[in-house]
Amino acid sequence: MQARHRRRSLAAIGGVAALVLAYGVQGVAAHTAKTAAGATTGTVNFVTTNTNTPGFAAVVTAFEAQYPGITVNASYLNSNQYNSLIPTELAAGNAPDVFTGFPGTGALPAVQLMAEAGDLEAIPIKGNYKAIPADALPDVSYKGKVYGYPLGQSAYFMLYNTTAFKSLGFQVPKTYAQLNALCTKAKADGKVLLEQAGSVEPNNGVLATQMASGPVYLSDPKWNTQKAKGKTTFVKSKGWNAAMTEFQSLAQNDCFESGAAGQTVPGATAQFASGDALIWLANSQNIGLTLAANPNFPLGVAATPAPTVKQQDVMVAYPTNLLVNAHSPNLAAAETFANFFAEPAEDAAWAQALGYSSLAQVDHNQLSAFVKPLVPYYKKGLTRVNPFFAWPNPEVFADESTEVQGLLTGQTTPSVVLGAMDSAWSSGG
Repeated sequence: MQARHRRRSLAAIGGVAALVLAYGVQGVAAHTAKTAAGATTGTVNFVTTNTNTPGFAAVVTAFEAQYPGITVNASYLNSNQYNSLIPTELAAGNAPDVFTGFPGTGALPAVQLMAEAGDLEAIPIKGNYKAIPADALPDVSYKGKVYGYPLGQSAYFMLYNTTAFKSLGFQVPKTYAQLNALCTKAKADGKVLLEQAGSVEPNNGVLATQMASGPVYLSDPKWNTQKAKGKTTFVKSKGWNAAMTEFQSLAQNDCFESGAAGQTVPGATAQFASGDALIWLANSQNIGLTLAANPNFPLGVAATPAPTVKQQDVMVAYPTNLLVNAHSPNLAAAETFANFFAEPAEDAAWAQALGYSSLAQVDHNQLSAFVKPLVPYYKKGLTRVNPFFAWPNPEVFADESTEVQGLLTGQTTPSVVLGAMDSAWSSGG
């Protein structure tokens, strides 16, 4: 792997406090199939981001009940820690046995870059692994072999507090203009409109990309291809400029909470789940985090606002992929652990805990019950795959994330953000 691939470590989602959701005896009883390969004794060192805690903690508990001879040392780190750890430890030869990564090449730790470097163990496409969706397979494959197991489909959308909206007489915003107008009303009522964990830079990059999905990729699904051919740029893109300008406008109008640039995901989760903020422009993981903090939260889900109603879409992805370290000293136990997650019952439990749609649901053209309000967008073909996972190197998203944080603090401008992204695309950072 080239040095630039290991140098910088930003990913799509920030950290939150560790919260264990009860999986219970029903989850263990539901698991009946035994792993064909691997071991029944040993140790597995497992690391992931703590945005994933509700899902992984539930299934790890079930795994240890099913395999009492295998000890799982699970660590849940915030994204900045995690994304620094994985590339560094892979390079040093002491990475965890099992960990998670992102599809494609656009965000570290990236499945295809790690596979190219020989750091990942290929997984068998047989048995339960056949459940990998066709649209996810290319981004977790390298030279004809599969290296990542996607653990469900995430959607990106607007979470909102239905009780607060009703009591304040607020309508769900569909356009940038409506969102800004709602910001003015919220401030007049002494409320915080938007939650944002801006201290974790990738969160800002994810939000900016989410806001650009409709105005950029809905009208031109092949925008990335056009960019790769030199036929467009971030700076010249009307849609990208609209998204970044709106982000800046929201920040300048104090629509985000005070000090959003320094807010952590645990803090953001607590503030939103307690009702102190009304909207979280987020993704499926944030459903799990919110409900783990407040199981009775009045959760509403809607499409992300766009410049016009016709430009609204739903960005989707398979962002969390289970990976096995090819150099693991505990490879047999690691494979047992990974295979366990490929069981339909465990994948479903993981997805349910986090608010994802499980692979079985995707296979049957179904969605998680949490995101049923988004069904019309799926039926009309108004979904687009998260574009940054397919960007040519991780530096484009890394630079986007870093520079967009400056929009929160007023220290940069949309043109600077987009110019940095263009430079990273061309130079690889």
